[in-house]
This record gives sequence, structure tokens and C-alpha cells, in this order.
Amino acid sequence: MANIQVVSKQSHKVLDKTLDNKVLLTENSVVKINVDKELVESITRDGNSAVVKLKNGETIVIENFFNGSIDANSIVLEGKDGLYWVQFTDAAGNVTPSIVYNPLNEITPLLYDETASSIQPWLIGAGVVGGAAAIAANSSSSSGDDGDNRDRTPPESPKKLLISNDGTKVTGKAEPGSKIEVKDANGNVIGSGTADANGNFEVAVSPAQKNGETLQVTATDAAGNASAPAPVTADDTTAPAAPTNLDVSDDGSKVTGKAEPGSKVEVKDGNGNVIGSGTADANGNFEVAVSPAQKNGETLQVTATDAAGNASAPAPATADDTTAPAAPEATVSPDGKSVLGRTEPNAAVEVKDTNGNVIGSGTADANGNFEVAVNPAIDNGAKATVTATDAAGNKSAATQVTGGLDTLAPAAPT
Repeated sequence: MANIQVVSKQSHKVLDKTLDNKVLLTENSVVKINVDKELVESITRDGNSAVVKLKNGETIVIENFFNGSIDANSIVLEGKDGLYWVQFTDAAGNVTPSIVYNPLNEITPLLYDETASSIQPWLIGAGVVGGAAAIAANSSSSSGDDGDNRDRTPPESPKKLLISNDGTKVTGKAEPGSKIEVKDANGNVIGSGTADANGNFEVAVSPAQKNGETLQVTATDAAGNASAPAPVTADDTTAPAAPTNLDVSDDGSKVTGKAEPGSKVEVKDGNGNVIGSGTADANGNFEVAVSPAQKNGETLQVTATDAAGNASAPAPATADDTTAPAAPEATVSPDGKSVLGRTEPNAAVEVKDTNGNVIGSGTADANGNFEVAVNPAIDNGAKATVTATDAAGNKSAATQVTGGLDTLAPAAPT
């Protein structure tokens, strides 16, 4: 979209700056369009509007250009070859078959001075040479004008803003040649650049913006006028940090910790099954109920997922082992010199006589099987008790065994 500037012929002040394809004139003005004359396909009249059609398909409508009460409006093109005053109508306001482009050094000759109230006489019967001569004459007569024609109109806010997926660049469109500045939420400048002749810009920013940050982008023209800031929001592609300060309650029914505020917290058991979920509060604290209760030294995995769907790495949380092993399955060997059986893998096994004296101890293997030598032997009819204690110190109920009596059931079929 071409940049358009509207300058009052009377006050010499900039009335409007826009990237839109339609402008409305409210007083005698020079309409300066930032486009090369070679790119103009046609200029026509539609009621009171002048319609400029470009070869790229863009159409610019200047409303009230032919309004009887607003006479002597002018169009100036500004391209790579400089400024050109455009003549495309005759004295009656009819569009001419061809467009005449008069070169200018500046638009001042088209503006009113103290002795002139209108540029209209230049247009009546003026050809290419006559038009240019009239402009030169007016430029000379107005050279002593010490009125203030400084540009005090800020550019429009940048448009079509986008932050790259990797968060390192901001692109968009602004007034051609304007300085672009990108600030973070704290007002720090994290990138700057310049819009090209078509108003397009690409500004590198550092650090990269990948966590849903909202940035403010401004455009400042050559006169130092700054636009209003335009916001642009980065995609959130950054996963939260893994949850911290994890703890499983003594009864195994809750997992507490800290994660990214507002993130969804999920707790999985050792098999990857979700056994609880919840949401971290505004301070990042969470308490998630889990079921079934985790009381046997289980290791759980806890993750946090932000609003954009980015999931953290899992963080482990280990439950306290407060569950005693089941009472051992046990029997006395035929010679009474050992006790055999099955219990929790790696549990400590202890055998006591009827007086409570320890007569044998050992450890179950990785499959829970054990054989503990006893002394004295457990003779026919003698009785003893067998217990298993896990690594956390939880002790099972006692199992009674009798010498000469096989009380151990066969292992389950496989």
C-alpha cells in the first residue's frame, strides 16, 4: 500500500498521513503519493473523487478532489526519480487523454503564499512547459515566506505486525523510510530498523520472544514525529520449567509442588497412567489429589503444561513407603533346619521361636523367594513365627509355621 501525505495549501501543515487507499480532502491540499510515476496506469474522475489506479492493481481514491468549494487540489508523486506534479485535467475539469508529469524540487510552489490564494490559474490552459514555468515563478515569489511548514503529523501506527516463529524478528508495514523501534513489556528497546521505500520492515530483536510476550512497535518519521505504539504478541513456544518442591503426602493421597502459574499439572504412576491432575495457582503452587493412594515408595512423574500446550519435562516425586509387606508364605523344611517361603522381594526375613528368640534370619531374593537356616531346628510339632521387613522398616504380620507340617502352597502356575 502506498504511503499518502496530505498537505494544506493554506497553512502548509501536514493534515494527514496514511497507508489506506482512500483519503478525504477537507481543504485545498497537495496530495503526495509515495509511488513512481512509471507505476501509474491511469488517473480518472469519479464524481468529486480522483481515482489513481496503479499497475499493481492498487487503487487510491481521493475524495472531494473536484469539490467546487475545494478547488485547486494537486497530486504529486514521489518516487525514485524525485517529485512530479501531476496534470490530468483540462480547465473544465475533464480528464485529459494523457497525463503530464512536471518535475519539482519540492512541493512549496504548489502551496499558497501571502499574495496568492489559489493555484487554479496555473492549471487553465497550462501545457507541460507553461505549467513548469508557472511553478518556477511561484517558487521565486514565495522563497521569502517564513511561515512554519514543518511536519508535525506523526505517522500511522505500524500495521501487519508479526513475530517470527523463532521469536528473533518482527515484520510489518509502516511509513516508508521511518525508523522502527520495538520495545518489550518493560519499555526496553530490544530491536530497531528502518522501513523500506514500500514501507516494509524486518527488525531483529534480542532476546528472542517465544513465551507469549506482548511487544510495542512504533514508527518515527524524518521530522522526528513518532506514531502511537502498535502491539504485537509472540507465539508461546517455550515449555514451562519442570515442577519443583514436589512432595507426596504421608497418606499418599496428594502431590504438592510449584510450577508455572496457571499451568495444568499432571501426575502419572510408574506405568504412565494419569492418577491425578490439577492447576497451579497464580503463585504457581498446586495440590493434586491422586488415586489410588501412593504409600509404597512409588516413583511418580509430574509435568506442567502451559496455556499454549507446551509441556515441561517430567519431574520425579517419590512416595514414602508406609506399607508393610504381606505376611510371608512359609513352611519348615523336612529336616527342620530351615524355613522356606515367599515374601516381598529383597525383604529381610526373621524367624522366632515361641519364646520370641530369633533363631534365623535372611533376605528374600529379587523374586521374593527365601530360605533361612534356623538353629535349633524346628522339630516335629514345634512352632515358630516368620516375619518380613521391607527397606523402609515396615514389618509384616507374623506367619506361624509348624515342624513336620508343610504349610507352603505351591507357586501359581506359569
